Amino acid sequence: MIIHSVHIEGGQPDSMNQSYLQRPGELGGVIIRDSKQYQIAKLDTGATSSTGTGVVAANQVAFWKDRATKLVTNDLRFSGRDQVAGIFRAAITAGYYCAVLQKVNAINVKAASATYTAGQKLVANSGTSADAVAVAAGTADTYRRVGVVRTGVTGTTVVTDVDVPAIE
Repeated sequence: MIIHSVHIEGGQPDSMNQSYLQRPGELGGVIIRDSKQYQIAKLDTGATSSTGTGVVAANQVAFWKDRATKLVTNDLRFSGRDQVAGIFRAAITAGYYCAVLQKVNAINVKAASATYTAGQKLVANSGTSADAVAVAAGTADTYRRVGVVRTGVTGTTVVTDVDVPAIE
């Protein structure tokens, strides 16, 4: 369901970090704003500093922990590499509602290494870093694609054209 009017404290889906939804029926709804697509989800209460992955940080890969309840996590141990929900755009408080980014061109995504080439496909990396790794050219996708590399790595992020499907 596409939501045309949604209440987000501060007004920006990229920074959505709310303890409640003004309209609970918006959970799982899709927001399209400024050529970006987001889906409203709730962050797992276990996404804390006591886990190997730690608290959610901007540009990390988000995974569906429970698609039916629209519950997301940054901890791959509770999901799977093929359960990509999108990209977290801000630090999110465990148990809060957020908008995971699913479609946009040229956005930073946490990178697993320093060597990426424009045009490479990205998939979720294994391990506890909530980052993305490139698939070698000519190799078939074995996991759901996060997106396609636009430019090389800067620091710990890679500029990516993100393309993750929303779920109903």
